[in-house]
Amino acid sequence: MSAALKYRPEIDGLRTIAVIPVILYHAGLSIFQGGFVGVDVFFVISGYLITTILIGDLERNEFSILRFYERRARRILPALFTVVLCSIPPAWLALDPARFTDFSESILATILFASNFLFWMEAGYFDEDVENKPLLHTWSLAVEEQYYIFFPVMLFLLWRYGRRSTLGMIILLTVISFGLCLWGARNASSATFYLLPFRMWELFVGSICAFWATSARSMRGNEAMAGLGLALVVASIFLISSDMPFPGAVTLGPVLGTALIILFARSGTLVARVLSLRVMVGIGLISYSLYLWHQPIFSLARIRLNNGNPLSLREMIVLVVLTFVLSYLTWQFIEQPFRKRRGNGLRVFEARPHLFAASGAGMAIFAAFGVFGVASDGAALRYPPNYATLVASFDDRSGLPCKFEPNLPIPASHPAEQCMVTAGDGSGDTVMILGDSHGWAMSHELSAALVEAGLNAYVMTYAACPPVPGMYILEADRPGECNRFITETLDWAKASGIRQIIVAARFQSHIHGSGFDNGEGGVETAAGPARAIDATWDGTGRIPPREDRLARIRAALPERLAAMSLDFDLIVLEPIPEAGWHVPRRGMEIIERTETLPHLTTSYDAVRARTEPVHEMLQEIYTHEHGHVEIVPVEDLFCDADTRRCDNIVDGQVLYYDDDHLSNMGTRLIAPRVIDAVRAARARS
Repeated sequence: MSAALKYRPEIDGLRTIAVIPVILYHAGLSIFQGGFVGVDVFFVISGYLITTILIGDLERNEFSILRFYERRARRILPALFTVVLCSIPPAWLALDPARFTDFSESILATILFASNFLFWMEAGYFDEDVENKPLLHTWSLAVEEQYYIFFPVMLFLLWRYGRRSTLGMIILLTVISFGLCLWGARNASSATFYLLPFRMWELFVGSICAFWATSARSMRGNEAMAGLGLALVVASIFLISSDMPFPGAVTLGPVLGTALIILFARSGTLVARVLSLRVMVGIGLISYSLYLWHQPIFSLARIRLNNGNPLSLREMIVLVVLTFVLSYLTWQFIEQPFRKRRGNGLRVFEARPHLFAASGAGMAIFAAFGVFGVASDGAALRYPPNYATLVASFDDRSGLPCKFEPNLPIPASHPAEQCMVTAGDGSGDTVMILGDSHGWAMSHELSAALVEAGLNAYVMTYAACPPVPGMYILEADRPGECNRFITETLDWAKASGIRQIIVAARFQSHIHGSGFDNGEGGVETAAGPARAIDATWDGTGRIPPREDRLARIRAALPERLAAMSLDFDLIVLEPIPEAGWHVPRRGMEIIERTETLPHLTTSYDAVRARTEPVHEMLQEIYTHEHGHVEIVPVEDLFCDADTRRCDNIVDGQVLYYDDDHLSNMGTRLIAPRVIDAVRAARARS
C-alpha cells in the first residue's frame, strides 16, 4: 500500500461527527438544528479519499476507469440494494397509493443515481412532508456519483499537463462552483441544495486537500488548526438552521472545518486522538450503512405509527437503536464481504465481470419494480374492493397543467393554450379562474361548469401565492415571481377584455401563516406551515418577523381585492373548510378498523375559528373604493350549524384529495353557486 493510501483512523472518526448529527436531525431533536451539514462533511471527505486514490493510481501509471468503478460499485451498491430491498415490504404495508407511487419513483431515481433531480422537482429539502419520503437521503449519493462520472476522466486528461496545472484547474472550478452556490442561495435555493453544479465545490475542496496531503512535503499535525476545524464543524451543527440560505456562505463553516481536520488533525494531535477513539472509529466504519438505514426507518415508522406526524422521544430512541443494529449487521455481512478479501483471498463476486453483471441485474430489477409501482397507481391492487373509492380519491383532482410553482417557470406569455378551456368554437366570452393551489384544485370542475354554461375558462393558479398583486414568497428561488405572475396575468386579462374573474384561494393559510389543526388529531402535515409570504419585499433574502408579515398581508388583501374590482367583476369564494387530516388516508385507517366506508367529519367550531378572520377580511373590501365584488358562500355546503360538524366524506363521496384541497367530487358541490354568481355578474355588466 502506498503512502497516499495509508489508513487514517481519524477520518473514520470524522465520519462519526458527520453521520450522528444527520441522524439526530432527522430524528427531530431541535438542538441539532444544523445536523444536515453532516452531508457537507461527507462531501469533503469523499472528495479527499477518492482523489487521493486516483492520484496514487496516476503517479504509479495504474489508472483504470474500470477499476475505479469497480471500487465504487463494491462500496456503494451492496448496502444500497440491501436497504432498498428491505424498505419495500414495510412500504408495501404502510404507504397509501399516492405515497407508494412517490416511493416507487424514488426507487427508480435512486437506482439511476438521479434522485437529486427527482426531489428537486418535487419539493425543497426543508419542506415538512419530505421527512416522510423513505429515500429522500439518497439525493446526496446521486450528487457524489454524478461527480464521479466526470471527475476521474477529467483528472486523467488534466494529469498530462502536470500536477500543478491540474490543481490549478480544480481550484478554478471550485471558485466557479462556489460562486454559483452563492448566487443560487438567493435565486434558486432548491436547485442549489440538490444539484451538482452548486455542490461540486464541496467535493473539490476535498480534492484540493488530497493534492496538498499527497504533495512532496510531509504533512505535520497542527493543534490550533485542527482544533479550529473541529470547532467550525461542531458550531455549524448547532448554529446553522434551515432558516438560513443553505448551501451558501454559511456552508464554508463545515466545509473548511472538515478540510482543516483532514489536513492538520494528524497522528499525535488532540483532535486526532479524540477522533481515533475506538467508539468514534467504530461508528465511522458503519457510517455509510447508518446513513442509508436511518431515513427509511424513521419515515416509514412515522407514517405507519403516527400518520406522518412526529413520533415520541421514546419511539425515536428505539428507532435510533434499531438503526445502529441494522447498520452494524449490514456493514459486517454485506459491506465487508464485497469489499474485503477473506481468508481464501476472495470477495463476493471477485471477478470484475461478475460484479458488473450482478450490479446491472440488481439495478434492472429495482428499476422494474419502480416502474411497476408507478404504472399500477401505487400498487392499488393491495386493497380490497371497499377501498376502491378511497384509492380513487387520491387522484380525484384537477388534471389541468395550470398550477405554477414557486421554483418553476411561469408562462412566458398569455394566453397559455393548455390553460384555456373553450366552449364550442371558443368565440364566446372568457371567465378567468385565478388562485393558488386551492383555485387549481377546483379548476377542473369549475371550467367544466363554465363550458356547460357556454363560457370559456382561462385557468391561472400559482401555489402558495395569494391571487392579488404585490405579494412575495420570500422562501422561493425567485421571491418576485408570485407578484409578476399575478400582475402579468391581470394586465393580459384587462387588455383582452375579460370582465369576470373567479378568485379562489386558501386565504386562511395566508393570513394565519400556518397549517390547520382540527383539534381531533388532524394536524396538517402535507404542506405544513405556509410559506413565508409578505405584502412587500426589500430585494434581499431577509425574512421579516412573522407577525409583521401577517399584519401586512391582512391589511393588503382586502385593499388589493377592492382595487382589482375596479377593473373586473370579482367572484370571490369563501374559504374552503380545511380538514386537518389527510381525508383519504384517514378514511382508509377507519376502514381497516370497521370495514365500512366512514362518514368522516371535523369540528365546525375549529373550522370557524380558523376562517372567521377571513370572513371579516372579505367584508372589509367594501370599506375601500371598489367595483363589483360577489362573495360566494360555500362553508354551509360542507358544515352544519346545528350539528357543528363539517363533512369530509359523506355517503361514500370523498370531498378532499388531501387535508385541505377539494377533490373534483367536493368541487361539484360548490360549482352551481359559482356559476350563478358569474351569471349575476355578467347580467350587471
